[in-house]
Amino acid sequence: MWVALCAVTVQLICCSCGCAQDAATHGESLFERYVSNFTPSPSAGSHVPNLQPLPADVYESAKAVAEGDPQRFQQLVCLYLGKYHLYYLRHNHQAYSLVSPYEMESVNPQGSANDKFFMLNAFLAFSGYRIGEDGAPSPMVIEYCRTKRMNSKEIADLFVQVEKADRENEEIWKRS
Repeated sequence: MWVALCAVTVQLICCSCGCAQDAATHGESLFERYVSNFTPSPSAGSHVPNLQPLPADVYESAKAVAEGDPQRFQQLVCLYLGKYHLYYLRHNHQAYSLVSPYEMESVNPQGSANDKFFMLNAFLAFSGYRIGEDGAPSPMVIEYCRTKRMNSKEIADLFVQVEKADRENEEIWKRS
């Protein structure tokens, strides 16, 4: 009985210290579930959602996925940022920069802190894109995914949704 209790205790301690890494290597991680279920939403009084820091446990899982499966991490970062672009198209009928002009100096592709720019910094680091005078236009993520021919069902679904939103926006613009 004592040996069994000790074994369970050791398992629980190991899990609490390394669940994010274990999940990243043995099935869907917390980071994957978070990104899959993520929907951008604007804060009160705004029409445009802004980037936000990840919840602490999701951030730890994201770092584990980045280390254990860099290609999957890149797909998930693109999916996350691509959802912002899709939101902008659906709700505002145009693309936006993922960073405000007054925040551009806060973006650092070498940064890995869990701040609101973590995902954008990661994207800039692996994609080679840079912040320009127009900021970080949301379509750059879709362009990158198409150029790199990212092969995931989630990215393919995002492409379909973006193309549909683009067609709907063309109709809206034609009528106005």
